[in-house]
Amino acid sequence: MKDYSLVDWTGYLPLDIPKHMNSLVKFINPKILILSKNEFWPNMLYCLKQNKIPVISISSRFKNYNVFWKSWAVWFLEAIKTIDHFYIANIDSKEILNQNGVFNTTVVGDTRMDRVLNILNEKKELKILDDFLKNKECWIAGSTWEEDYFLFMNYIHKDESPKVIIAPHDCNSKSISLIVKKLNVPYALWSNYSYKNDHLKKILIIDTIGVLKDAYRYAKWAYIGGGMGKWGLHNILEAAVYDLPIIIGRNYMRFPEAIDLIKKGGCFSVSSKNEFEKLVKIITNELNFAKIINSNYIKEQQGATEKIFIGLKKILEEA
Repeated sequence: MKDYSLVDWTGYLPLDIPKHMNSLVKFINPKILILSKNEFWPNMLYCLKQNKIPVISISSRFKNYNVFWKSWAVWFLEAIKTIDHFYIANIDSKEILNQNGVFNTTVVGDTRMDRVLNILNEKKELKILDDFLKNKECWIAGSTWEEDYFLFMNYIHKDESPKVIIAPHDCNSKSISLIVKKLNVPYALWSNYSYKNDHLKKILIIDTIGVLKDAYRYAKWAYIGGGMGKWGLHNILEAAVYDLPIIIGRNYMRFPEAIDLIKKGGCFSVSSKNEFEKLVKIITNELNFAKIINSNYIKEQQGATEKIFIGLKKILEEA
């Protein structure tokens, strides 16, 4: 983001106390503040209200257990009520806001849906994967953590597993070394890939960032990591937009898209390597059953970005 030509300044928010927030607002002198998801800072909101700077919240989701609904957090709720408009992701969030006295809301959906559809439409080809696969099937283990590997390492070493692309959440040397130590089959690294030396190997490890979202295009199905540890499930939409059957770990209840796609039958949760391997047999034998399910879920929710832009334009014209 620091190199993005349309950005004048980037930085971290200071401690949320009035003095610091007043200094920040004076320094930036914004015409409007856009808060993404559930990033709410009470003193900052009060400061912006005092300076008559409009604030909108986008892509936010609300649950009944959010801290600002608690009886002892009235001061927090009052700060949230200073927000001029909420462009929220779903009808449940609207109902919860209404129940707590917040009515300036519009349900527009999740802007992440527009983002992954843009990735899909770019149709970016990856020469290394073209060379490595040569039209052979593969599956992807994306955004993986140490806790995820026990689920699928046994399967990777079996003959029935096609080629595998592993893209860990962390691409540092420690993370890559952890994977390598678990492998008993030849592997290649994205960073020093050579067609001559590596194209016949079974495993390709993506040890650089920014590739995974386009790599899903090449896979028949995917395992998305994070659900077996404390960090939480990673983005499944980047794989879902390609209509891939998706396998995840057991901890997914804080992720509405995972809950939705499990109900629809395009995503599956496992907690053991036996469950993982049984499920793989099902989705590889009935590979087309998830077609349309996952991508339609995303397409049905597209358009949030345009709706937010229309609202922003109106607010700025009135400011």
